[in-house]
Parts: sequence; C-alpha cells; structure tokens
Amino acid sequence: MLRIFRHEGFLCIGMDDIRGNLSQTEIAGRLTKLAETCLNAAYNLAKIELSRFGRPTCIDESGTEREADFAILGMGKLGGAELNYHSDLDIIYVYDYQGTTDGEKKISNHEYFAKLGQKIISILSTPTREGYVYKIDTRLRPSGNAGPLVTSLESFENYHRTEARPWERQALTKARVLLGGETLKGNIEEIIRHTVYGRRADEEVRKEIRRLRMRMEHELAREKEGSYNIKTGRGGMVDVEFIVQYLQLKYGMDFPETRSVNTLEALQALRDCSSISADDFATLQEGYTFLRHLENRLRIIHDYSMNDLGGSQSYLNKLALRLGYEGKLRNPGEVFMKDYERITEAVRGVFERILGQENED
Repeated sequence: MLRIFRHEGFLCIGMDDIRGNLSQTEIAGRLTKLAETCLNAAYNLAKIELSRFGRPTCIDESGTEREADFAILGMGKLGGAELNYHSDLDIIYVYDYQGTTDGEKKISNHEYFAKLGQKIISILSTPTREGYVYKIDTRLRPSGNAGPLVTSLESFENYHRTEARPWERQALTKARVLLGGETLKGNIEEIIRHTVYGRRADEEVRKEIRRLRMRMEHELAREKEGSYNIKTGRGGMVDVEFIVQYLQLKYGMDFPETRSVNTLEALQALRDCSSISADDFATLQEGYTFLRHLENRLRIIHDYSMNDLGGSQSYLNKLALRLGYEGKLRNPGEVFMKDYERITEAVRGVFERILGQENED
C-alpha cells in the first residue's frame, strides 16, 4: 500500500507539473512532502514490527526515567525541500540517551534504534511486485559507511566538534530534522548551528570545497562533446549548490538570514545582504531554475533518476518541446542545447570567480 501510495503521489504531481499548474518550487515542495509522509509511515510500521522489545527507556539529565527519543535528519535535497522525481532520500539517524528496552526481550537502546533504522530502510527500499518506495542513502552519517547506522546525541555532538571534515560541515548546511521530539530536535539544531555557523570558512575550507567539486566533475560526470551531466558536470547544479554552501559557511555566522537549507532561498538571502553581486545572483538563479526544470523533464520521460543529457537530434527536439520551446522552430533541440551551453558556461564563470584557483594567489 505504501508503494501504491507513492506511485499515485508521483502521478498526481507529475500531471499537474506537465499541465503547467505548478512552479518549480511547488513541485519540489510537494515531492518532498510526499517523501516525508512515506518516511513517517515507515517509521510507524517499523516500531510496530519491533514491539516485542518494548519501549527504549532512559534516564535523562534531570534524572527522569522516560522513553528515549529518536530523530531522522533529512540531508541534501530532502533537507532542503528540493526533491525531484526519483530522488534518493539522504538521512541520518540520531537518538538521545543510552539505556535498555522494557519488553520481554531486553536490548540496549543503541541496538534497538539500529534495528529501527534498518527496518525503515527495508520497508522503503526493498523491491516488491509494486517496486520500491524510495532508495535510502545513509552515507552522510558520522564516519560514513565506517560508522554505526545510528548515533547517540552525545556521539553526534562529539564527532562534529572534534572529527568532522570540511565537506561534512558543508553537508550540514542542508540538514533538517524531519521527525523527533521537540527537545531532541532543538538539541540537534543547536549542534548543527554551532558546527556550521560557529566560525567563518577560511581559505582552507574554500580550497577543500573546490577540490571536492573538481573530483566530482572528473570522476562522476565524465563529460565529452555532445554528452553532458546536468548535475555534476561543468556548470551543473552542483556548481550552484557548492557556491551557495560556501558562501553560507563564509557569511552565515554574521548573517543568520542566509542559513536557509533551501538553495534558492539561501541564494536570495545572500543577495539581500550583499554577499553576492546582483549579476552573479541572476546568473545562478537562472541557471539553477533552468537545470532543475530540465531534470524534472528528463526524469518524467525516463521514469528513473536521470541526469545525463545528449542523444540524437530527434530526441533533443522532443525534449526541447517538452521544456516549452516553440514548436515552430526548425530545430528546437539545437536552440535548447545552445541555451544549455550558454547557461552552464555562465554558472561556471561565477564558480571560478568565487571558488576558482585565481583566489589562491
């Protein structure tokens, strides 16, 4: 039923999208809300399946015995309320206190929440006759795949104070607590605020963000003439996202209004506080909106996570028409590709001005 619900949700949003009834922001917002609803349902189902263990109990800092709390952090486009069709869900699991469960079979809270986290993943991502609900990615958790699936609040705080690398600090600019009690949510948000905005990004952070971006372009995009990657390729969506995240790390300590998890909202706030020029703002806003709209169409056409752009003139002509290019044009695909190359070159120009090697002189 959860898979059918997700399929129907995609269909409803997709039909409104194709009819032109939704803006890009509304599409992303509705897709994100659908994902959050499914994630919450999976959490409730997982708790039922673990009922034999009882409730995870703890003694908090006030000495009160109570049920331990559990939170799910949305990262990446889930955190930024920017999901597209067939986006993976990037999540981190955090629980507040150690302890044991009170059921017939007692286990530690860490073991219980690890089982809970794994059940959620299984419920959402196991293929059945109806397909899967969402693919889940937990690699942004502390220590990545080498670390435990779930993290206590204390461990989460200690890791980000002592071990977190610049790219992990950058990733937390998109972190948003999707599920969890108000106290735990507030504690996590305070850790994130201190980690991300407790100090300004220095030159080493800028170099590291650039190094990571170039590595993604060379190892993931692998572009060649006539074949592009709209996400990780030159001037792609990641260029815009990395520029915004770097500027948030650089100016967010002094300008709290720039701390939005949403890329376009953060970009507007950076412009409002003069942390980016009007011309560069316009270039990045146009580029990101264009590329997200293109990503929408590619994923509706192919019905899977698709970021590659290329193909025959006939294919590009059809794609251009779906993007709204004038049908009377002789070769709408050629006009579209010229726009793509112009826009991505302009985005890369901004990237080089802000994060480029010339800043190392």
